[in-house]
Amino acid sequence: SMSMTIDGKDWQPILSVTGLGFNVLEERFKHTAEGQHKQVKITRRFRKDKALTEWLKTGEAKDSVAVRFVDRRDGEIARFEIHGAVPYEWSGPTIEERGDDVVLTETLVLLVKDTEMVDP
Repeated sequence: SMSMTIDGKDWQPILSVTGLGFNVLEERFKHTAEGQHKQVKITRRFRKDKALTEWLKTGEAKDSVAVRFVDRRDGEIARFEIHGAVPYEWSGPTIEERGDDVVLTETLVLLVKDTEMVDP
């Protein structure tokens, strides 16, 4: 399963995350083009979230975003720290069928300066 925190606030339940990673050449040569950003897309169950609404209004960059992948015993498998995250796009609620359930989801796309994989 996955968990995500922004400014220490839990963003459960996360259904999917895409866009984590880094450019191998940038890492090898320690060069990042100025103003270049990556996109990280997060989908979670829809819920009323005052903190998200405020963040979408301010567009403030955040350096305290973390995504954790854990096993069934909550043992950390992988952790990603996301730096310079700015909300870029939000959509929702979307109705999805998952098995016998109907789930409302929302999707947040972040523009990020850097993604770092941290040893668990």
